[in-house]
Amino acid sequence: MVAVVYAMSAAAFGVLAQFLLSYDELSTALEQVATISRVEPSVGLEIPLLSTKVKIWACVMAAFVALCGFGGGMLFLSRFRHLERMLKERAAELEGVDNSRRLFFAKASHELRTPVTAMRGEAEVALADAEDTGALRAALKHVVAHADFLGHRIEEMIGLARTADGKLHLDRQKLDLRQVVSNAVQSSRAFASSVEVEINLSLPSRPMAVLGDELWLNRSVLAVIENALKFSPMGGKVSVELEAKETLAEVTVSDEGPGIVAEELPLVFEAYYQADAGRMRGGSGLGLAMTRWVAEQHGGKATARNIGSYVRPAGCAVTISVASVA
Repeated sequence: MVAVVYAMSAAAFGVLAQFLLSYDELSTALEQVATISRVEPSVGLEIPLLSTKVKIWACVMAAFVALCGFGGGMLFLSRFRHLERMLKERAAELEGVDNSRRLFFAKASHELRTPVTAMRGEAEVALADAEDTGALRAALKHVVAHADFLGHRIEEMIGLARTADGKLHLDRQKLDLRQVVSNAVQSSRAFASSVEVEINLSLPSRPMAVLGDELWLNRSVLAVIENALKFSPMGGKVSVELEAKETLAEVTVSDEGPGIVAEELPLVFEAYYQADAGRMRGGSGLGLAMTRWVAEQHGGKATARNIGSYVRPAGCAVTISVASVA
């Protein structure tokens, strides 16, 4: 449609230009006809008719050119407004990206500050009583545990950033999900000991085969376990259970923490989102967002629910489901 209007406008203006260029020739021809008409009266009778036809043709051309000019102007105005809307939308997108960047740095700095502060405190306690080798060893264990926790958070942030720009590559292969879950639990035991929370692991006796990326499945399960440890009270327990559900393999991590307000449950997997308890205990809300992405890339999903009653939650259970294979 746009091409047709442009072509018609160009043709109209071309004809008009040709008509103006030929005006002198047309005037000369009419003068010649007038001269002949004085000699031949029969020719003079045809001059008014010819003049009328020329005027009608000129009016039609003028109307056609005006119509094409009007159509071209309206088309130009429409395209201008469309471009203006696109620029406004792009400006809004850039503003959103800038806001996300600011939020990311704010959350990341808060997330990294928590384990760094804990490590500094442990080191200061150990240095205050350096002669007690037992206390020094315990402090170093806490430092290592928090350093591992810090490393996992950094991996989550880098991984989530890569999922946003499409650079993350999943190396899919057939593997036993039992081993993945077991490794994730083993990696989190040092941090669990540091916060004085017990981890109970329940695995099926038969292999549970899935087609997926071992590294990112491990990170997603580990993120959920460490999140449960962070919200569990000292002396509490975190349960990790793997079971088969039809065509899915489900990993459920349950804690004995305060639970999540029911209205906030659908939001816990959003990047940067934090419930009130999360804001008080630190965290960027990145771990669960990364977990959901990994689960979806493996043909499943991530869900969260409260344990206990609606009024008095007794903990939270996060389930990661991935597609299983024969």
